[in-house]
Amino acid sequence: MMLSILLSFFSLYPWNIGGSVYGTLGNYSDGREYLSKAVYVSMDRRGKDGFVIGYEDLEISNENENYHQYNLVVRDIFWIKSSLRFVGIVGHLTASDSDDGWLWGTYAEGDLPWFGYSIGYIHSDYHTWSSFKEAYPNREEVNISQWDASLSKLIGDNVIRFGFLQQDIGSETNRSLFSNWTYFPSKSFSMIFSYVHGKSRYSIDPDYLTINNNPDILKNLIGLRILYRFTPNWSINGIYSHHIYDEYTINYIGFGIQARF
Repeated sequence: MMLSILLSFFSLYPWNIGGSVYGTLGNYSDGREYLSKAVYVSMDRRGKDGFVIGYEDLEISNENENYHQYNLVVRDIFWIKSSLRFVGIVGHLTASDSDDGWLWGTYAEGDLPWFGYSIGYIHSDYHTWSSFKEAYPNREEVNISQWDASLSKLIGDNVIRFGFLQQDIGSETNRSLFSNWTYFPSKSFSMIFSYVHGKSRYSIDPDYLTINNNPDILKNLIGLRILYRFTPNWSINGIYSHHIYDEYTINYIGFGIQARF
């Protein structure tokens, strides 16, 4: 009886199941090294309603110490129509120094006749987060309110996107501009060029469910992501990004494989 009900449900609301794994290496100009291992599991109803669960285990190390952080983030998409989708995000972060953090947020996005749009808010709470002690020595808890909005335009085989991000951390306000250029000459190949200029600290990317895990202020970011779909169900990703801070820079290179059925 229960099996027949489930089969009837999935026949009325067919779902796709996906999964991906990523590995990322980072090299700091001050000698530190970065290693991240991440896995994502997703379900979506033919590209409409769906959710993604992501788990990341990252390590930042030098000759004297190793720092571990673990990020669990969930994103849910509720599709109303092509011009309006609601997105919810929740996450829990822990670290090797008994640090504890939570985040939650919501977005509205859609595709209008002339452009696409996205606007949203993410709130983060970091309790006794050790990496913030230098920036905020007198705080046991650091709260970050992140607002961002963007517009995008489809032009032939290209999507151009421009956006604005603001973070409020107590009396501190950081602002940055970001842009993406996506080029997809075929269904099996695409490239995404990214550029960020301004100031941000521990910013969260709601699209890729990634967190900038450095407590210092990020000034500039240049990135490239290449995706190649070698079968209808399997694809690979190559990622490079260069991050610029006041006192150091970081080069990241990553590789991922994705499956969707």
